Amino acid sequence: MSRSIKVLLLDDDAGEILTDLNMSAKLHRVLIKESFTNAKEGIAYIKENHDQFDAIILDGFFLANPESSKKKDITALKKTVDELTKILYKEGIQIPYCVLTGYLDEIGSDSILSDIKVFRKGKHNKEMFDYLKSEVSKNEVYQIKNEFEKIFELFDQGLLPADKEEDLLEILRKLKSEQKYNDDDAFNPIRKMYEALINELHDQVLERNKRQDVVPELLYNDKGDLSILWSWFYLSGMAVKSGDDIIIQARKNPVWPSHISKLTKSMIDIFQEASHDYPEDVHHYTYKSVVFALLELLLWYKTFITNYNAQQN
Repeated sequence: MSRSIKVLLLDDDAGEILTDLNMSAKLHRVLIKESFTNAKEGIAYIKENHDQFDAIILDGFFLANPESSKKKDITALKKTVDELTKILYKEGIQIPYCVLTGYLDEIGSDSILSDIKVFRKGKHNKEMFDYLKSEVSKNEVYQIKNEFEKIFELFDQGLLPADKEEDLLEILRKLKSEQKYNDDDAFNPIRKMYEALINELHDQVLERNKRQDVVPELLYNDKGDLSILWSWFYLSGMAVKSGDDIIIQARKNPVWPSHISKLTKSMIDIFQEASHDYPEDVHHYTYKSVVFALLELLLWYKTFITNYNAQQN
């Protein structure tokens, strides 16, 4: 595995141990994304953000809620494990978790916690990180993100809306299938991902240059919907026309290089037709060709916007 895993920490001493634990974690490609000192806030975060991290580290003795006393018992841990079990079952997801504590005997003797992997605080960090990475690597979502790490960096860097990450995962899950497609479920998500990418390109550029001409406002109708074909013409370096009337003059230099323009034209031609009751089954190689064109476009966008932002600063 090469992609770092993101971890949530629940420990009443998080503020005191986080610096040292983070240093140890980074050596093993582990990122402690968020931390809480009590079960109440930690559970609330897990319920709303379980897709934002890969694994959880629990302290053996932490607080039930922010107002709890510092009394050492395992009530908060047992409550958190119980809630975790319910959340993971309800959502149908797998998030590995373990306990990092200095009180090994007390944890191991409790029947509710007997199946949880426990590591000694300050001595077994490496073993704990190796265990969590091993467990996370079994997860399909992690496997996809690891295989397409350069693509998913777009979400890590805030270059694509976070709510599109699950859509991209669904698109990529189908790559391993040999099913034939001719329905909306296969090609509409790719069309929507294309629209999201162009919209984000518009927003990212506009944020730094109010006079931008990379994605003109005229590519959108009065309702704010993007014209996919107009966007292809303009970004490829051509004027946008309606009949003989020029709606948008051609840009001095095309936004897209030639290979991106050609790949995107093929992708648009296929998903525009195939997402509207295409009469014949589309072989899985056709689907894959469209997805790989999308991935090439995403990588181009990543390079373009990174360079553009650097030039504007």
